[in-house]
Amino acid sequence: MLYLASDGAGFPLKTHIAELLQKKGVPFTDLGTDSGGPCDYAPFGRKLAQTVAASGGRGILVCGTGVGISMAANRVKGARCVCCSEPATARLAREHNDANILAVGARIVGTELAADIVTAFLETAFSGEERHMRRIADIENAFPDGEGCRNEEIHSGATSVDERYLVTPEETKKILETCFSSLEPLVLAHFPVKEKKKLVILRLISGQFEAGKRYAEKEVNEILKFVYEDYVTIRRYLIEYGFMDRTRDCAEYWLKP
Repeated sequence: MLYLASDGAGFPLKTHIAELLQKKGVPFTDLGTDSGGPCDYAPFGRKLAQTVAASGGRGILVCGTGVGISMAANRVKGARCVCCSEPATARLAREHNDANILAVGARIVGTELAADIVTAFLETAFSGEERHMRRIADIENAFPDGEGCRNEEIHSGATSVDERYLVTPEETKKILETCFSSLEPLVLAHFPVKEKKKLVILRLISGQFEAGKRYAEKEVNEILKFVYEDYVTIRRYLIEYGFMDRTRDCAEYWLKP
């Protein structure tokens, strides 16, 4: 599955990319923003990266330069985001680095060049050569500061987890295959008991909500009903595990950054 996201500065170019994908018959999910109004790029870069890392899909990000939003994306374990201003880099990033997210700058490239970059990114396969796989594994196992190694990033607002619940990309894939009957649309077959599995499930479900948007409780329920029959339980866990927050009177809900 392909995911799109942008900040306000990148919204017009993201709209153009969406139109290009529709013409090509490429299915995608837009994770926001939904207007050209001012907003921060980091929440959208992080949200898309978390969704890509959890689902095994790919993503396209757009901000003013492509730089800031790619930095935000690359803070998420499992995200390999490349910022491109020409097609050759996009092609080589896919072929050599198995890049799963493309970032472009709306103030740097025009619509025609952006279309060429996106096409190169989508149509190039990873070579799978041993030397490239070894180097990618080295990236995946490194801390941001270069010390030690870690697995999939835990949501910064989580209050009910510790290091015992870190999961590898391989475990994530297996959990998704086991617990979901469909990833597009998102349909949860059963909600697991183990904490590790809950984290993977909740992270992906949180991607159904738009960063920076406030939701009434009824709106949250309507979205979650399509994902899982016991939507009240999912809503409660999204709060308890730090993926969402709400007002004290439960009148409004929102994604936590």
